[in-house]
Amino acid sequence: MRWLKQTYDAVRSEDIEESKAEEIRDFLAAKSGEDAEAPDRHDAHPLTIQPATLQGGGSHIQLHHPSPKPRELPKATPFLDSLDKPYMTPYTLPKPPSDRSTDISCLNTSASLMMQRLTDHFPPSSDLQGSDAGDTSTLKKHLDDIFGPFVNTLKPFEDIPAEDWVRAAIWWAFKGKEQLEIVSFHKGSVPVANRDAVASPKPIQAAVNLAKAWWICQSIIPRLGRGEFLDDKDFNIALLEQYRCVQQYLQGLGQTISFLLETKRDQITGIDVDRSLWIMYPSCSPKEREILCPDRWPQSADNTPPLAFGDTETLFSYGSEFVSLTLVNEGDDIPSHSFECVLSFIRLQSSWEIVAAFASQTEAVYIEVHSSRKRGVSWHDVYWDAARSVLHIIIRPQHIAQVQLTEQSFKMVWEIAQEIMHTETLLVAGELDTLVFEDTVGFCHYISHDRPSNFPSGPVEQCKVRLFEKFEMVKEGKTERRVHCGFRLFVATPPQAKMISRASHYFLNSTPLLYGIYEDDNGFPGLLLQVREGSHRLSISLTFHDHHARGLLHALLLGAIPRDHETMSEKFAIRSFALSEPPDRDSDMQNIRHLEVGESMACVIEEKDGAGRSPYGNTVWSETLRVIIETTWGSITDRINLPPSHLRIGLCVLDDKVLNILRPPQSDLTVCVRQDTNSDKLRDELTKVINAIQTKFTLRRIEFNSIEDLHSFQQAITGYKVRFDRVAKRFIINRPRKLFSIRNRWEANFTRVQLVQQKGKFQLIAFFYQSPHGNCMNFEVRCTDAFQPIDKSDLWGIVIKDAKFALPEIKPHMPGFVCLDELDYPLEHDDISVMFNDKAERDELLACLPGYGGQS
Repeated sequence: MRWLKQTYDAVRSEDIEESKAEEIRDFLAAKSGEDAEAPDRHDAHPLTIQPATLQGGGSHIQLHHPSPKPRELPKATPFLDSLDKPYMTPYTLPKPPSDRSTDISCLNTSASLMMQRLTDHFPPSSDLQGSDAGDTSTLKKHLDDIFGPFVNTLKPFEDIPAEDWVRAAIWWAFKGKEQLEIVSFHKGSVPVANRDAVASPKPIQAAVNLAKAWWICQSIIPRLGRGEFLDDKDFNIALLEQYRCVQQYLQGLGQTISFLLETKRDQITGIDVDRSLWIMYPSCSPKEREILCPDRWPQSADNTPPLAFGDTETLFSYGSEFVSLTLVNEGDDIPSHSFECVLSFIRLQSSWEIVAAFASQTEAVYIEVHSSRKRGVSWHDVYWDAARSVLHIIIRPQHIAQVQLTEQSFKMVWEIAQEIMHTETLLVAGELDTLVFEDTVGFCHYISHDRPSNFPSGPVEQCKVRLFEKFEMVKEGKTERRVHCGFRLFVATPPQAKMISRASHYFLNSTPLLYGIYEDDNGFPGLLLQVREGSHRLSISLTFHDHHARGLLHALLLGAIPRDHETMSEKFAIRSFALSEPPDRDSDMQNIRHLEVGESMACVIEEKDGAGRSPYGNTVWSETLRVIIETTWGSITDRINLPPSHLRIGLCVLDDKVLNILRPPQSDLTVCVRQDTNSDKLRDELTKVINAIQTKFTLRRIEFNSIEDLHSFQQAITGYKVRFDRVAKRFIINRPRKLFSIRNRWEANFTRVQLVQQKGKFQLIAFFYQSPHGNCMNFEVRCTDAFQPIDKSDLWGIVIKDAKFALPEIKPHMPGFVCLDELDYPLEHDDISVMFNDKAERDELLACLPGYGGQS
C-alpha cells in the first residue's frame, strides 16, 4: 500500500486522469480507516522504503517493496536490484511536461511534497501574506514560548553539546515526517472546506514535531556560537551531512508553521500534544551502556551517522522506522529497560553492504546489524518471532535486544534481511570457494537474449567483477580432497548508484565455455563470455583498462596460469592429441575416438615444493596438477586429481614419441571454445565428449615431437624421472615349474624398457610387443639387488637376480598400462634378463641402476 501512496503523492493532477486519481484517493481513504480502527501494538510507524532508480541503457529500473502474505515468512526478495519479475507494478509514472524542470534533488522534491501536505491540513489564509506571522524572528519568539520550558528537562542548557541538539533536530524531523505520512493516508477522503472540523491530534502532533526540528535549526544551533553550518573540525561529518539534509527538508515550512500557531495554538498547547524536546531514557549501568552501544558510534572520522535522514554524497538511506527496543538478560524474568529507537537501513557509497542501525535520540543506544559476523552483530544473530512481530538480536551471550515492530514492518524487515544475506553470499567466497580474481572494469555490457533481465541493458561503467573457483569435497577412505567443479562470475554495478544491479552465473564443467577476445574502438582490451543456463542464453562483455587484467581473467577461466603455490613446466610442442574410449575388454570392438587435435602446445602446472606433502609425492591427491592443451579452436584443461593407483600410463614399443594415459571417469575437465570458430556445432560435439569423459574410462593419446619432451611430460604427471629408455631385443623371465626342477622361460622379442626414479625409489618398466604372456609389467629395483652383466650370441644384457615382481596380466585387445604410485604385490621371485643388440645400451642401463652405477 505504501508504493501506491508514494505514486499518488509524486504525480500531480495534470499527470494522470481524474478517474485514476479518484480511485487512488478512495483506496487510501478506505485503507486509512482500517488502520485507524485497528489498535496499535505500540507507537511504531510503518517502515518507509524509498524507491530509487538507476539509469542504464536508456531505461529506468525501479524497485518497490510491498508486504508479503500475512502470517507467513516470505521468501527472500531482491532489495539491491530489480529482478526479472518485480514485486508489483504500480501505475507507471508519466514523464513530466517539457516545460517542467526535472533537475530537482530527491530531498527538495520530498520537502515540497511534505509542505503541500501540511498546507492541505493547515492552509494559510491570504490575510497573513506579508504580515508579522511570516517573519522568521517572530516565529522564533512564538516557538521559544512553546518549547523553551522543555529545553532543560534532560540537563542544563549549557551542558548540552551541539551534537545532541543536532541529533534532536534529526529525530523530530524523522518523527514529524513519519507521522505526517500516516496522516496523508486520509488525504482526499474529506473535503478541504470541512478539514478544520475534523482535525485530529495526529496532524497537529506531526506539525508540532516538525516545528521542533525547525526551531532547533533556526534558534538553538545559532545560539551555541557555532554558526549555521556547524563546520567545526571535531564535529562528526556524517551527522553534519544529515543535519544539512534536515535543513534542506525544512526550508519553506516557516510560513505554514506560523499559520498553525495563529489558528491552532489552543490545540498545540493542549495536554494531548507532546511538546517535549528530549526522550527520557532510563538510566543504565556502565555494563548496560557498553552492551547497548557495542559499535560505539562516535568517531568524527566515521562516515556512518547514527541517524540517517536522507541521501548524501557518501551515503544512501533506504528507509527508517520508529521501534521499541528492550534489553533482556538471559535468566531474568523481567526485561531491564526499553528504549524508543529509529531503525534505519543505510549504505555507504563505497560499499555494497546495507547496514541496519538502531539508534536512540541520545547516545544511549546504537546497534548495527551487518550481513556478516566478521563486521559485528549480523543477521545470523537475529531470531524472528513472527507471531508477535518481534526481533531477538543476540548482542552478546546472555544479552538480547528485543525489537517490537508492526506486522507489516516485520515482514518488510524480513525481506530486506534475507536479501542482504543473499547478496553477501554472492559477494564473498563460500566455504569451499576461492576468490581468484577481482577488478573494476571499464565497461560491462550484459545481454539477455531470451528473456528480460534485471541488469541494465546498455554498457555500464566501473562495474565490479569477481571470479570464484568452486570446489566440492570428495572423501575416499580417510582422505578428503577438493575437486574443481567450475567457476562463478559475479558482476555488480557501481555502489555509487543508489540502486545496485548484480548478476551471478556459473561456468560448470558439464558444458564448454564460449569466449571471445576483442578490442573496442578506443583500443581497450575486452573479453566476451557466453553463458547458457538451460535454454536461456546470456552474453557478458567486459572491457578492461589494460591487457594484463583481461589476460589474467582469461587465463584463470582456462586454468592456464599458475598460482602462488604452483609452478608451470616448459611448453611442449605436440603433433597430435586424441581422446577416445579404450577397446572393450570382452569383445573385439575397437576404441571409439571422441576428439582429435592436430599440432598444438601443451604444458603442465603442478604444486611447487609439494613433494613432501604425501608419501606418493606431489602428483597423487593433487588439487593443482593439470595439463593444458592449447588448440586452434580453444583449450582443454585436464586436471589430474586422483587417489593412488588411478593414473595409468602406457608406452608404444615401435613409436617412442607416443604416450598413452588411461583415466577413470572425471568431472573436473574444462573445455573452452573461441567464439570465432563454428561455435554451435563444435559446442554440441564437445558437450558429448564431456559427457563421455564424466561417465566412462577414457584414453588420451599424445604424440610429441621428441622423446625428450615425452620424458619431461611423463615426469611432470607421474613424479618419476626417466633415467633410461630403450628397446631391448629380448626380455626373459626364468620361472621354475612347480614340483619339478625344470625352469620355464617367458620370453618377449621386442620390449620397451624404462628405468624411472623418484628420490631413492627405482622402478623398471617393460612394455611388450605382441607377447602372449601379457602387455606390460613394472617392479621395484633396489640397491640390494644383484645385477649381473652377460654376453651371449651377439647380445649384451643384464640379469637381475631373484627379482621381486608380479606377473603381467594378459588382457587381449587392451593396450598395456602401468601404475607407478602403487605396485601390484610381488608374488614372483625369479631371475629377469634384459638383452640388447648394442653393448653401449647395456652399459647405459648398468650405469643407471641403484647400487651399481646409479644413485641409491
